[in-house]
Amino acid sequence: MVYSEELKREIPEGWEVKSLGEFGEFKNGVNYDPSTPGIIPCPIINVRNISASSFFIESNNLDVIYLDKKDVEKYAIKENDIIIARSGISGATRLMNNYKENTLFCGFTIRYQLRDYQLKNKVFFYLKSIEKMISSG
Repeated sequence: MVYSEELKREIPEGWEVKSLGEFGEFKNGVNYDPSTPGIIPCPIINVRNISASSFFIESNNLDVIYLDKKDVEKYAIKENDIIIARSGISGATRLMNNYKENTLFCGFTIRYQLRDYQLKNKVFFYLKSIEKMISSG
């Protein structure tokens, strides 16, 4: 073990301190205007879907909105994405269970897209530990 000045504690020798931004990209969700719908039907993850779950969001419980192709391409989730709430239960971290094509994430959520999907479980449970710290104090 070696002492990390940055973390003010010991870490295993050979480890280094990195930010989550070095492993993936955070993106805020889509803000849409229901009065000007597009033509593509899109299931959308809302904060209430996050609040109603603890680990996995079920795709059969999502609302459907209609958007244009450019928004769908920009805000569609992928299989290994991690979804984080920005409001409601801020910091709540979830995964999609059996997501459907064109599933989007709303503006009150953040998508974290890893560059290396082999890190998914480690990063997900790290974010879950932060969620627990936020909710307990």
